[in-house]
Amino acid sequence: SNKRTSKMIHNNKRIANLLRWANENGASHVSSDVGIVENEEKIRGLGTIRDVRSGEELYRVPLSLALTLDVAIRSDIGSLCRRLAFESGLLRTDEGVVLDNGSRFALALLIAHERIKGSTSFYAPWIESLPQEYDCLLMWDTNKELPLLQCPELIRSARRGDLMLRQVWKQIHKLIRDDEELM
Repeated sequence: SNKRTSKMIHNNKRIANLLRWANENGASHVSSDVGIVENEEKIRGLGTIRDVRSGEELYRVPLSLALTLDVAIRSDIGSLCRRLAFESGLLRTDEGVVLDNGSRFALALLIAHERIKGSTSFYAPWIESLPQEYDCLLMWDTNKELPLLQCPELIRSARRGDLMLRQVWKQIHKLIRDDEELM
């Protein structure tokens, strides 16, 4: 059988805080069968473990609770997020390849900024519910763990990704230093 199995997460304090925060700020359960679901790969999301009819509404979340590019631009680091998202050619690799992920970088920067704010952030319960660690190739030690893959093409790809993120971080760091509004 191809069917993936998922389980409902009931006893996680961070998840309980997230759902309470969401409900206090306009989200609503339309079905009592909704909660945080985790599958075999440890991927979490809002869902249910029962079959759902096409078009059935389970949970309603107002857009005001979402971290969007518009929220990033209106935030206290908005000028930096706006530049990341919209300035053409702002982020590029050493090979001159322009990265078109400016809005993703702006959202990532906003999430990092909100995490730094801690409990004073409106989004604190949401930020705290995010995974604290990630197991992906970009997080592996490039000198110790990557060679264990024994696949030269995959190792090269992971090292290119690592290098690209380091280059992007340097450019973002320079933008932060140069942004008078943040200083």
